[in-house]
Amino acid sequence: VVDAGTATTLTYVDARGVLAGGAIMLGLSASAEELGRRGARLHQVRLEIPPSALGRSTVSSLQSGLVLGHAGAVRHLAELIDPGARRVVTGGWRKLVVELLPGAVEHGNLTAWGGRVYWQSCIRAHERPYDTDGRP
Repeated sequence: VVDAGTATTLTYVDARGVLAGGAIMLGLSASAEELGRRGARLHQVRLEIPPSALGRSTVSSLQSGLVLGHAGAVRHLAELIDPGARRVVTGGWRKLVVELLPGAVEHGNLTAWGGRVYWQSCIRAHERPYDTDGRP
């Protein structure tokens, strides 16, 4: 699972549904903001896929480094973790990241969906068995 938000996180759940671990890095917009804040004369740019990996202006060069570089880091980490794993992308930057992560699918409400699944499992775990006549 790739959560592309303020931070970009990769969370790996194995085939048995067990959380095996993950990786955390600075998110796309946070990276852009920090570069703009710290970089001399580097201004904020629109975060979008540039026409080419090779920038021909400061703007397209920043877009290439920020957007394509970020996607490349995500892709590389995902390959190192498990090359054959299915990839689901969620978070505020999911639409951009999913375009650059081959085979990935987008899920806009993964956190809410996961919370619902967890809540349902808690309810099931605390249900009391009924006697044979149907009374608790």
